[in-house]
Amino acid sequence: QLGIMAINKLEDEELDLSVRQNFFVVAGRELDAEIKKSPGHAVYPWYRGLLLRRSGQDKEALPYLELARQFSPNKQVILFELVSLYFNLGEKEKALKLAEQTYQSAPAFQDAIGVYADALIRHNRVEEAKTLLAGVTMPDLRLINAFVDVGEYEIVLELWQKIVDNSPQDV
Repeated sequence: QLGIMAINKLEDEELDLSVRQNFFVVAGRELDAEIKKSPGHAVYPWYRGLLLRRSGQDKEALPYLELARQFSPNKQVILFELVSLYFNLGEKEKALKLAEQTYQSAPAFQDAIGVYADALIRHNRVEEAKTLLAGVTMPDLRLINAFVDVGEYEIVLELWQKIVDNSPQDV
């Protein structure tokens, strides 16, 4: 609970910076203690990694997220976070490989399709990403932004149309 609260408080600009920093320090210390007390539980290194990422410490987050993955190797949300982290760290090949593995383990899962398509786009494999889109019923902003980044505006319009068609009340 403290980990989730600390992650949220890091982004709460209404709080004084020193209060946010204190949340970070205390939550980090407590999460580290829980990791030691509860070996094999993915949730504690997962939250510790998220806490570090939200504070801009991607490099420091990597061992925690890899530990979470070790404890829960098929947990999609951990894998998605690692894909994003690897891209941020400039490890594009690792990110692509993990995105592909994540997709292959659950090819009907919309988020897995989106993460893999995004990775393909970042590797200039736009045509392969477009092929994956046939299975996407509700695209997310990550995928849309990836196509914007490579100038594929026709695809962006198609994706926005899917969103409008599936959820007109959100327009």
